[in-house]
Amino acid sequence: VTMLGMPYLAFMPTIAGDLFGLGSVGYGVLSATSAVGGVTAGLLLGRRGPWVRRRRVLVGSGVVFGLAVCSLAIAPTASVALVALLAVGGAMLGFQTSNQSQLLELADAEYQGRVQGLVMLSFGAFGIAALPLGLLADLVGLRWTLSAMGLGVIAVVTAYAVAGRRRAATRSAAPGSR
Repeated sequence: VTMLGMPYLAFMPTIAGDLFGLGSVGYGVLSATSAVGGVTAGLLLGRRGPWVRRRRVLVGSGVVFGLAVCSLAIAPTASVALVALLAVGGAMLGFQTSNQSQLLELADAEYQGRVQGLVMLSFGAFGIAALPLGLLADLVGLRWTLSAMGLGVIAVVTAYAVAGRRRAATRSAAPGSR
């Protein structure tokens, strides 16, 4: 999800300049809007109680992130892009927070540092993924590339959700699990 969706950040200057004709200030506003969405989601998620299921937050925020990237791809105006970027920032932070908390919960204490290190590798990898996605954007266009990125995020999150349901169904059907 990080490698497919986060490279939208690398495209922000082009989104601001080429798609909406905004200058440096417009780029700053678009970038800040995504950050505001993330900070807002962080504050809301920090207040969630133990009743909130992280898996649902992970899947829900992952799907919203993908949809928001798709919305950014088809945004006809900078105003619509601002709304999409609020959702992009908020959903991405929701996904990251839920993902990391689940990984740390599943890992034994002596491996949590290693697990966290692997999670951080994905942030470096999204910069690497920006290169082929940039080449794709040059070939087919930025809007098509952003759409493909969003749809890819949705596909990965959906596959995760389906696999999780199958795994849970298999566990509950196993003898002695009732």
